[in-house]
Amino acid sequence: MDHVFDELDLEDDNVWSGEIVEVDEQNGCLFVVLDNPEAMPVVGPFFVRPFEFLSVLNSIYNDSAFDAVRQRLPERLAATEGELHPRVFRPANVGLPHLI
Repeated sequence: MDHVFDELDLEDDNVWSGEIVEVDEQNGCLFVVLDNPEAMPVVGPFFVRPFEFLSVLNSIYNDSAFDAVRQRLPERLAATEGELHPRVFRPANVGLPHLI
């Protein structure tokens, strides 16, 4: 992948950004909503930068608005490792009948 990075033409007129709204893995396509419709994407390699995702993580860990979330975060993160599941407070009686 480094050779692709070295060959990229990173001129300002090629810069575009947007939100990925769908991924078509079968056909290798990304569907995006552009931030600026005047800066159109072009065919070729590009970088997906999760800056917005990282800023949300920063907010969750540092902003006072997420104090309540941070209290439950350790147990929820531990649950992702398996063998440990958070308590279900309300049963979910919706979904596919054979999975309920």
